[in-house]
Amino acid sequence: MRLRVLVTFLLLMLSCVSGFCQNQDQEPILIEIREQKPLFDNDLAGGKFREWVYEHLKYPKKLKNEGVQGRVTISFIITKNGKLTDVKVIRGAHPLLDKEAVRVIKAAPQKWTCGCNYKGEPIDVHMMFPVIFKL
Repeated sequence: MRLRVLVTFLLLMLSCVSGFCQNQDQEPILIEIREQKPLFDNDLAGGKFREWVYEHLKYPKKLKNEGVQGRVTISFIITKNGKLTDVKVIRGAHPLLDKEAVRVIKAAPQKWTCGCNYKGEPIDVHMMFPVIFKL
């Protein structure tokens, strides 16, 4: 019974959505949104920031000796002025690993080219970056 209600609901929703996506001539409206992501040190391939982070990452000695590993997900904003700000731990692994991940991200050079919206205007861009501590 629940499956029948769910299927009916989904079919109804699909018919409504397709109606909103058409203009009066029943032609589909195509929307193209282009956005340029922020670039670190003008790196189109996207590996320079990762390389910089792992070159400067210092594994906490205590955790290294204890064999503690983990992945810390960091969020930050690249402003329309190309500055890295608002560094936060989104998902931590261990307080010492979290602290080191934040430290290294905050220490990164301010060599960012800002992101742009589809009109080519500079915008603030929220980014996430995993810092992996592996022995």
